[in-house]
Amino acid sequence: MPFPNIIVVNQTASPVPLPDLGVVVPASGQIAVTPNNKRFEVMEDEGLLSEVDAGNLALEVDGTLLSPQQTASFIAPSVESTPSLGNYASLVDPSISDDSDSGYSVGSRWVNTVSSVEFVCTDASPGAAVWVSSRGFLPSSSIDRSVAIFDGVGGDSLQDSLMTLDVSGNADLPGEYRIGGERANSGVTAYNSVAGAAFTSGSEVVPLDTLSLTTSFYTLNANALTVTATGRYFMTAEVSLESTSGARTQANMWVVRNTVEIPGCRGEMYCRQLDHGANASVTQVLDLTSGDILRMRAGVVAGAGTLQAVANGSRLTLVRLS
Repeated sequence: MPFPNIIVVNQTASPVPLPDLGVVVPASGQIAVTPNNKRFEVMEDEGLLSEVDAGNLALEVDGTLLSPQQTASFIAPSVESTPSLGNYASLVDPSISDDSDSGYSVGSRWVNTVSSVEFVCTDASPGAAVWVSSRGFLPSSSIDRSVAIFDGVGGDSLQDSLMTLDVSGNADLPGEYRIGGERANSGVTAYNSVAGAAFTSGSEVVPLDTLSLTTSFYTLNANALTVTATGRYFMTAEVSLESTSGARTQANMWVVRNTVEIPGCRGEMYCRQLDHGANASVTQVLDLTSGDILRMRAGVVAGAGTLQAVANGSRLTLVRLS
């Protein structure tokens, strides 16, 4: 990993010497810490840390101006001094109660051996400790980072509303997407496992008797799929029928939400003779409410033949988008 770009900023109207670095930061000015002036020594400069604590100097790292506490966490761990308390074999992440009252201080290290994630304490205030995860950088309200700050309560919170990781590993993203948690298993298909169900009139319920998997988002009863969580869903409906007579027959299929046909969800099938089959399918994005009931219907619209459902040929699929 490349070493970060570091700039020392003078916050005062007077020059500030840094003997260990062999430089003088000009009044109200700044100097870039480049390979030529030993940027690694910044990590060991106690004089620099003292000037930062006094409010005279500040560090800018990769374009981000650090606060005194953030600067301390950046410098202090490398300064030769009495080691701060650390926890290097924990089974859990640090919390707000892992604070100065517990012996921790700015710069303390904490390693979760289960997740293999390291944290650094940037604020050890009693009852309000803040730990930064090694999965991200020091937080700043002016920048976007992948993961910014861990507060021990709400999880890793990303800056500027990019997304939020909760303690269960769910990630809320902009728009209407989510990864992790039960939403990753929010799709289901209901289908008919056996043949039968004759279609002779203008409107018959298409049989649905089996769910492809078990999920808390849906229930199947009386050939209907019931949604148990409000949200936006992607729907695919398909009906397969075959002729049991020799007459030419035309049929339609459609999807009903509760008792009303869903607009834009009608398809057409045509069978020419005995044992001929046909199918139709439709797709739609729907905003559904918990308790909504979806079922498919089909019916003969022209011809004198009889049609029946093909085994495993009709299905209603819903995938929750948000």
